[in-house]
Amino acid sequence: MKYRLKKVAAKVNQHRLLVVFIIVITVLIAFILRQVDFAVEWKERSEIITFLIVVLGILSVLVITLWNILLKHLKPASFEEKKDFILLIAQILGGTTLLISLVATWQSIKHTNEELKINQKKIEEGQRISEENLKLSIKTLEDTQKRQIAERYARAVEQLGSREVKIRIGAIYGLGQIAMDSEDFYWPIIRVLTAYIKENAGEQATVNTKSQGQVTPDIQSALNVLGWRKHRWRDGEGQRLELEATNLRGVILKAEESDGAHFEGVLLSRANLENAKLRGIHLEGAVLAGANLKNAILYGAHMEDTDLTGADLEGADLQDTIGLTIEQVRVARNYWKAYLPDYIKEKLQIEE
Repeated sequence: MKYRLKKVAAKVNQHRLLVVFIIVITVLIAFILRQVDFAVEWKERSEIITFLIVVLGILSVLVITLWNILLKHLKPASFEEKKDFILLIAQILGGTTLLISLVATWQSIKHTNEELKINQKKIEEGQRISEENLKLSIKTLEDTQKRQIAERYARAVEQLGSREVKIRIGAIYGLGQIAMDSEDFYWPIIRVLTAYIKENAGEQATVNTKSQGQVTPDIQSALNVLGWRKHRWRDGEGQRLELEATNLRGVILKAEESDGAHFEGVLLSRANLENAKLRGIHLEGAVLAGANLKNAILYGAHMEDTDLTGADLEGADLQDTIGLTIEQVRVARNYWKAYLPDYIKEKLQIEE
């Protein structure tokens, strides 16, 4: 009976490693499976599991072979030797398990990096598409704005021919706003407005004698728009305004309106130009008889043959004017209160 028990104990000791191996393999499988990214598709997950089963099968064969080789050469006899033998095999299995876990971790990190690269490419592609869509949207918006501006321009020009003065005034200010918004339509609008003034203001004196003292509201509005324009001669404009020989009696031009404009031969009789800033304006041959030029700035103006008969020059700045003569000044009113060129002051003997 004792002999049988010893024999059973010996067999249990011989298969103790097998039990340890099964436990280690189970732990190894659980650990490696934990390294698998279960967020991947089932197809990829199945491939990984199949690979692990193959690896573990090969590992099992290697462990059994190692067991037989070591058992054959070491031949443990005593209980302590068998115990040491089992610990040796366990250490080998532990080291193998650690090595495999490191490899699995490395594979997991590699897989994560690849996913990050793929996601990064997707993000970059998304950004590129977004930028292209943004450019396309901007271009579409610009095209839409250009089309809308062109429609506004065409509608405003058409309304200039309306019989109702309110509609014409609205069209004029509408053109002024378009000129502010669009460089493409800026100069065409300036030419339209100057042509409108020349065509319509020139008829007022002959058609309606009651209106000789002032321009109609639409002409006044057109001059206002020209005065408020965003560019000036040699400051965004390569051409001058041409309003020569135009009847603008009673016109009110204030602020910075008509700076450097062409007003050669223009009829400005009785025009209200008080406080007007007309630096460098061309007034050669213009008629300013009876005009109100109080505090007007005509610095550097071209005034050859300009008729100033009865014009009020009180506070007007006529310094550095070109072509101004003493004969022109003498027929004006309040000329002694004006800022005249030195050579005229000396001739008129006006004290400083």
